[in-house]
Amino acid sequence: MENEMNPSEWWLIGTNFAVAGGTLLVAGVAAVVAIRDGRHRDAERRERESAQARLVTCTVREYPNATITNHSGLPLLGAQVIGLFEPKTRTLHAVESQRSGTINAGNSWDWRLPGELLSKLEIDARESLVPSIRFMDASGVEWERQGDLPPRQRTAMERRPRQR
Repeated sequence: MENEMNPSEWWLIGTNFAVAGGTLLVAGVAAVVAIRDGRHRDAERRERESAQARLVTCTVREYPNATITNHSGLPLLGAQVIGLFEPKTRTLHAVESQRSGTINAGNSWDWRLPGELLSKLEIDARESLVPSIRFMDASGVEWERQGDLPPRQRTAMERRPRQR
């Protein structure tokens, strides 16, 4: 009794292997397309979320006054200056200004660095300072921005108060 396969059985086995390979290939292509689509949707969502935040600026026009300006069409629910960066020495001077109230669309809020803080920082009036700000957009999302850099959304961990 010989156990040889006839050609039709080989043909059947070959067809099954081809179908299995094709199925794996289709599944792989579908996974790649789904991943790319998900990344694209995430990028669009981040773009929508940061639309207002990109239109909020802070400048130091007349030292030591910092001006936060809302160029967007929606109000800011609050803002504050949290630091002054000195590009020449690459030093960040931490400050905590009082929080502004609501800054309506197209309006600005001026903050003057207090005199006692000025004397502690010993910053020369000729130095260019880049302000760092924290603000809440109309959706209630908190953002941080330093100078002209893109705004960065604050996470829930960053907003949680420190435990002592």
